[in-house]
Amino acid sequence: MKIPVVVTVVAALALLPLRRKFKRGSKNKSSDQESSARPSVENSAPPQSGNQRTAARSDERGVAAESVTRPGTQVTATAIAPRPTVQVPKNEWPAERDGDQAPTTPRMGLEVPPIPEEQQARIVNSLQNEALAHELILNPEFQLGEGSGNPMQKQVEGVMKRAYWDMFRQRTSEGDFQVVTDNLKDIKQKLHALIPEKRIDMHEALDRNFDFEFVREQIEHRAFDVESLQHIIHVVMDAVLQLESPARTEETKEWLKEMKKNLHESPEEWETKLPEIFEFVSKKLDQISLDIANWQVRIASDWLQHHGVRFEQDKFDARLEAGAVSLDVTARWAAAAPSELSTCSYVSDSDKTICTIADTVEERQAFLFHRYGVFQLLQSNTPLTQQTCPEILWMDLPRLVEAQNTLQALTLIGALMMINLSLLSEKGVHPTADEVKMFKGDVKKLLSHPQSHIRLLVDYMQRFFAKLLKEHKQEEPTESDNEFVKRMVEKTTSTEDPFYKTMNTKVLRVLWETLRLQEDEAVRKVVEDQRLSVKEEMLEACIEMRKVLTHNYSVHERRLPKMFEGNGPSLSSSLTTPTTEAPEQASLQGLD
Repeated sequence: MKIPVVVTVVAALALLPLRRKFKRGSKNKSSDQESSARPSVENSAPPQSGNQRTAARSDERGVAAESVTRPGTQVTATAIAPRPTVQVPKNEWPAERDGDQAPTTPRMGLEVPPIPEEQQARIVNSLQNEALAHELILNPEFQLGEGSGNPMQKQVEGVMKRAYWDMFRQRTSEGDFQVVTDNLKDIKQKLHALIPEKRIDMHEALDRNFDFEFVREQIEHRAFDVESLQHIIHVVMDAVLQLESPARTEETKEWLKEMKKNLHESPEEWETKLPEIFEFVSKKLDQISLDIANWQVRIASDWLQHHGVRFEQDKFDARLEAGAVSLDVTARWAAAAPSELSTCSYVSDSDKTICTIADTVEERQAFLFHRYGVFQLLQSNTPLTQQTCPEILWMDLPRLVEAQNTLQALTLIGALMMINLSLLSEKGVHPTADEVKMFKGDVKKLLSHPQSHIRLLVDYMQRFFAKLLKEHKQEEPTESDNEFVKRMVEKTTSTEDPFYKTMNTKVLRVLWETLRLQEDEAVRKVVEDQRLSVKEEMLEACIEMRKVLTHNYSVHERRLPKMFEGNGPSLSSSLTTPTTEAPEQASLQGLD
């Protein structure tokens, strides 16, 4: 499942303060690592005192944005007192220096020493994004990634970035270098934020060798040339090579080698290289931010695997006490579940009996009521929202919505498969396992597309029917065949269609049978025993939903029996019954 929370490089940057907190606790450790640091480029500028360095960095990092804003950043150029000019060798490139053989800054791709549990707890408790913590509990291998997030959002972000760099290229080609100044300022601020606080040597080297005010003056007075550009590339990429993961270093060195060659062969064309250079540096800084955030995520994930239930219990209790959340919807949901369970045709008589034998709601009863309540939410055709979802399930709302869509999609895929096999069988065609798998995958993609509609399904079904007829029988479908396929598809997409109802009954029965089980080993057997054309997909959906509900029940098991108290044991007609029953629930109970 893809995390519902949009995870982009912006999210990665948001986790940087956590890393800074963790690093702060290590300030008094030995400086052995720092003493073996890669040699930095020396210059004639006098060393600054600690206070001067702090003031200088705060000047350069804390300025607000004004003119050209890059996607995801807000930085502006502001007048700062000019500094002495520094002289630095301009022909030395980071990838060629011996220091690159043994970088001393701990990179995010390397193994880190074990983190004490109390420090892990502090890191997790500082997470502002509870949805991220919840994702790590359910998916320990989760990593923030450049490719994650909503497809539409990724497309919009890609368009915005492309538009920005096109604008950058146009302005520099017209001789407007203000955009270069703004990007240089942004790059220096980001590098200071990425360098660990205890690496004072790297902070000082960056301040000495990347004098932003001097570069700004060069640009304003048209004195910025290819040598100035080479110097900036050298300083920035030296820091990048020390900070980035070893897995990314090869790409960086290859790029440096190619850029050095281009600038050496065509120094007069250096201005045309600016967009490529700044875009590459921007990508590298974003990657480093992402790697740092994922390092932090791994620490949090390890701790949450052992303490996740208690962590979420405390967070939910705190929100209840603060009045940020109520249990109004949960109470109504809990009151309705027992009476609905007593009449549902999917629930076995033995389970119904279990729910009537005690004077108080016991663990097994609360477990069944909880599972059935969620089952009712999933089988409904009514979309789940924060207003209709029980408060105790809010953290899992995106997963529940996805499960609801998946069940409906599997029902439709199964119904269409029944039609297709029936039509092909009449023609003497029997699809292979690979052809069936291809059909299910293609229809699933069509149904998940935001602009999917019946016409696309009809078109695909006709093409699939024609393809198999030609391959197996060397025949072409007739006009009446195509018309029949069209009518059947349009009919099957209705919830009142017999094919749809039959498949819906099978899917929901399997779902309930797997949700009610307490042993994971039994789930696969239940699904395998069913004659279901979407067996593998159904098994995957059931396993995922069981994992979600098992954790949710663990978090709220202290309050659930009390919420079901008085509603479940008797299952009598005196129970409060919802005044309106959703049409899909009424029809569902009469399917058998």
